[in-house]
Amino acid sequence: MADNEQVALVDVDETICFYPNERKYDQAEPIKENIAKINKLYDEGWRIIYWTARGGSEASKKQGKCYWDFTLNQLKSWGC
Repeated sequence: MADNEQVALVDVDETICFYPNERKYDQAEPIKENIAKINKLYDEGWRIIYWTARGGSEASKKQGKCYWDFTLNQLKSWGC
C-alpha cells in the first residue's frame, strides 16, 4: 500500500445492507445508495476494504458458521 493511498473500511451489515425483519444474512437487502457512494470512491482510486463480524475464519469453519463464501457472493451480487 502506498503512503498516500486513500483507504475506506466499510462494515457490511447496516452500512451497505439492512434487514427488513430479523437479522438473517440470507435476508439482507442491499442499500444501493451507499453501495453507489462506495463504488464511486473505488472508481476515484480509493482502496475499499469490506469489514464484517460475520464468521469467516478457520475457527468459524470448525464451528460450521463460516460465511466467507456466502458474504463474498452476496457482495458480488450487489455490485460491490
